[in-house]
Amino acid sequence: MTAPGAVQVRLLGRFVVERDGREIPPADFGGRKVRTLLRILATRRGEFISHDALTEMLWADRPPSDPAANLQVLVNRARRALGRSDLLVTGPGGYSLAKTDGCVVDTELFLQSVAAADALDGGAAVAAYRDVLADWRGEPLTEDAYTSWAGEYRDRLSRVHQQALERAAQLALTVGQVSTAVDFASTAAQLEPLREVAVLTLIRALSAAGDRVAALERYDLFRRALADDLGLDPSEDAAAVQSQLLQGNASAAGPVNRTGRPSAEFGSLPFVGRARELVLLVSVLARGGVALVAGASGTGKSRLLDRLAVLTPVLRVRAILAERDEPWSLLRSLLREALAGDATAATRWPGPIRSAVAWLLPEYESLAADQSGAGPDPESRRSLLLEAATRLLAAGGAGLVVDDVQWARCEQSVAARGGRTAARRDGHGADVPA
Repeated sequence: MTAPGAVQVRLLGRFVVERDGREIPPADFGGRKVRTLLRILATRRGEFISHDALTEMLWADRPPSDPAANLQVLVNRARRALGRSDLLVTGPGGYSLAKTDGCVVDTELFLQSVAAADALDGGAAVAAYRDVLADWRGEPLTEDAYTSWAGEYRDRLSRVHQQALERAAQLALTVGQVSTAVDFASTAAQLEPLREVAVLTLIRALSAAGDRVAALERYDLFRRALADDLGLDPSEDAAAVQSQLLQGNASAAGPVNRTGRPSAEFGSLPFVGRARELVLLVSVLARGGVALVAGASGTGKSRLLDRLAVLTPVLRVRAILAERDEPWSLLRSLLREALAGDATAATRWPGPIRSAVAWLLPEYESLAADQSGAGPDPESRRSLLLEAATRLLAAGGAGLVVDDVQWARCEQSVAARGGRTAARRDGHGADVPA
């Protein structure tokens, strides 16, 4: 029976934090930086991470004026959202997510379960792999795919997942579970289409299932992909498998990887192409201009903007369809993200601006100069909030990137008012030159 107040952190697929089996709403954390802090601590649970290291991970090249104070603000918000102040431990010059029975991290469980399956053999191993692989909800830390701090952790988990699929498929072949072998191997080859061990395992599984034509087609697809993408020919082992297929006597089961250790390292794909668009965006932002990045879904707009954020300081927010008719939705997101960069910045503003921010962002209620609840008329409040956003953008010296701008209203106000830069994308519009 789970103890009351138990917390589960899910890093696979969409980032979710649950308390007593219920998801804690993202809004309860009071900003994306709080959730990022939790992800960082969860990947190194039980270790104290120094203020300097956390500052580098959270703010990269644009730290706030008082990083320690900002970290304390983020930690306090995380503790309130979790409802468990004991889970975030303060140590010598840093913080840690406590290793207790009352807190579970799904990636830790995944690694432990795969290690247990690696120690088994035969049908027992296949069953164990089937159970643990069913818990894989998607690649880990998707929100942090292009951040340096998450790279090693993501690669390690993806590598373990890939090897588990391959070994499960190979073992399934040895015990005659051919359809299971095809399922595991198909997933492995889909994830790593140029990884020879995955593709050859799938080819052998298809052959064992009696579909020699599909096996030969899969080999030809692999051969062409190697030539087109890497300029390489298949290895001698791969060519031997093709020869056996053509002769009608391909072995159903190849060598089994019983250790789960990789035969070769593999990592994240580098960013290639779109150099012209990237240079143009950097140039537009540098001179304080506005750019629209448009195109059909899946054409790489988000990846382009992710790369842009690596090359030049930007503040990134998203317009969400479900919030289109909600007043202040985009401005609320902008202020939250900007204040996450320096949570103490607003304390230096005039009272009317602080009160307007506290009205829009309940987590900043302590900023309100007037605690009576009375406020200015809507137009004055709008001007005060725009002034707050303008000050934050000016102080940070960053460009403004709005994702899915087609769902936004009045998105140009801050850029026009403050002379700041803006890069935007339209997920459904026609191609528009940036």
